[in-house]
Amino acid sequence: MKLSILLVSYNQVKYIDQCLDGILIQCFTEDMEVIVADDYSQDGTLVRIKERLKSVEFPVHYLESKKNLGLGKNYSRALAACKGEYVAIMEGDDYWTDPERLIKHVDFLDHQDQCPMSFNSFQIYNEEENGLTSTHSSLAKEVRYYGPKTLIYYNLIGNLSACIFRNSMLRNIPNRWFESNILSDWFLGIALAETSPVALLPEEMSVYRVNSNGEWSKHTKAIKTAIKEKCTFTYDWMLGYRFTREFFGYRLSSVIKSKRDQWI
Repeated sequence: MKLSILLVSYNQVKYIDQCLDGILIQCFTEDMEVIVADDYSQDGTLVRIKERLKSVEFPVHYLESKKNLGLGKNYSRALAACKGEYVAIMEGDDYWTDPERLIKHVDFLDHQDQCPMSFNSFQIYNEEENGLTSTHSSLAKEVRYYGPKTLIYYNLIGNLSACIFRNSMLRNIPNRWFESNILSDWFLGIALAETSPVALLPEEMSVYRVNSNGEWSKHTKAIKTAIKEKCTFTYDWMLGYRFTREFFGYRLSSVIKSKRDQWI
């Protein structure tokens, strides 16, 4: 199996059609599967997914729940079920925009066999403002590679729906870490980049949705900053204190930025 698309959903029926459209427009022709990890949605999300995927030509596997597992345990069981050489994550309120997105990532990773993951530039859709904005990564004009220190300082990856992982590398990450509910694109990038730099593909190929119900975007800016700062201590421990100086530098720069924003 060349590719597993991991669709993670929870009460996202409002967005799921656009999410599924992003999967169904893909021109990928190699063997692939879709793993649907719905975390006990109560709004019809899973029903809609089944309706839309009932006639597809690729296999679809449903990991249903009789109770809400939480983000970490849902991801843990879902990643364990992925059989593909590569894993492309799609969260239920995001969507892909380029029909050749999967082809471009897989072709890149096939030719860069030491690269543990790739991610693409993306746009942010702010639901309240009803508008799309580009991210800083969209300024890149060619493939860029990043090691763990750069990823710690700048938190460049942005969201999991922009990522494709080499499954063999994901399996090196302890399962208990996935179940901790504090894993993120930030941490996975740092951990995987210890082996070999991760790659940014510069084309905008997906959209990250900011909405009041999102697991991350529902928080205020101050709360997000506090969560990230707290996570740095846990990530430092998980990584064996190999990047204590870099995590301290991130926290220091975060404090300076916060003070600067107050003065402006």
